[in-house]
Amino acid sequence: MADQEQRHGAWRTRAYWVAYFRRLWDHGRHVEIMQRSLAFAALFFVTLIPLLAIIAAAE
Repeated sequence: MADQEQRHGAWRTRAYWVAYFRRLWDHGRHVEIMQRSLAFAALFFVTLIPLLAIIAAAE
């Protein structure tokens, strides 16, 4: 019973959260979040400029 209580209380420790964020960071690096977000921002920018030109021409 004490072992079960210890496992449920493990998420309250600093070591648990450090390990959690380390795994999250490693996973983020694995899927290359920064490169994907920059590509998405570039796609948004390339799509926004012609849209603004169309809106300005319509006025």
